[in-house]
Amino acid sequence: MNAPDRSTVTAVFALLLAAAVLTLGVRNRALQERNRGLVQRFTEPHAGMLIPSFAAATVRGDMAVVGNPTGDTRQVVFFFTTTCSYCRASLDKLRDLSTELKRTPQTYGELVMVGLDSTAAVRRYADSLQLPMPVLMIPSQRLALLYRVRAVPQLMVLDSAGRAVFTRAGPLLTQASLDSVLASILFT
Repeated sequence: MNAPDRSTVTAVFALLLAAAVLTLGVRNRALQERNRGLVQRFTEPHAGMLIPSFAAATVRGDMAVVGNPTGDTRQVVFFFTTTCSYCRASLDKLRDLSTELKRTPQTYGELVMVGLDSTAAVRRYADSLQLPMPVLMIPSQRLALLYRVRAVPQLMVLDSAGRAVFTRAGPLLTQASLDSVLASILFT
């Protein structure tokens, strides 16, 4: 029996090494995807996450509770800043949503806008735009972090247990975007 020559051994070794590198590359890619998913789950809002409730005064002086809708209704929470052009562009669809929710509030729930700016800035903003829904300020930066508000506009639909059933980052500009919010209220 002849011993394999050096070029055959080198070719087999190179082939095994290439297979090992390919396998490690595939595993590395899978781990990166999994890590990205975990980072996203712990830094961005998502359906299923529990939200702490909080009470705060609206710009009109009434008290409002966020994160604890009454009965079996939903609460739509829209986070904004007064300087965000996307937030302002979303106002027409938010008004439509507010009107739709007010038709049968005991079934659907309510829309609450939560400003991330100073009380004075949010009050001027709400007054100048004559917003029909409750508008309040988030009481602390800690709550903003717990709600995972890292960018605006951000919208969340909460159930009566304080669990997010729907989240959306970005403006509400189209009827389709509004329909997705309404569907989450009606069918979850």
